[in-house]
Amino acid sequence: MYDPSSPTVRSLSMGVYSALRECALTKQYSQLIPSLKYYYMGFYIHSCSKMRYKAQFKPSDLVCPKTYSWVPVDKCVRLLDVHKVAVLSAALTLPEDVLPDSSDASIYGPSAISFNYPVDIRELSNVMIYDPKGIILLRVSIFL
Repeated sequence: MYDPSSPTVRSLSMGVYSALRECALTKQYSQLIPSLKYYYMGFYIHSCSKMRYKAQFKPSDLVCPKTYSWVPVDKCVRLLDVHKVAVLSAALTLPEDVLPDSSDASIYGPSAISFNYPVDIRELSNVMIYDPKGIILLRVSIFL
């Protein structure tokens, strides 16, 4: 229970306290399930001040929306301070004191992370979405 009158949690926000408890639980469960190695804090939106506490946990990584590689949050913050959408993996090759120009469309903005995958619509002729028990939730058939 989060009790702000308790001296132990008085200086912690509810989010920080909750994350610490969940980290402890993850560590405890990892003794029973050795493959459980990581704690996922959920979405991180840098421009949302209420989510910034997540960047305080170390080590912490964000996934690059372009390369799907993990990048230390400390390196990502520099890019996300410039623009809310960025190729985060670019921070891995940048010197500590250098930032790309904010108008660099290969690093910043939706066009920097977009993909153009050609899709043959015939490959989508019978698409099904299943629930975890294997029951079909949605079937889409396209007839050409």
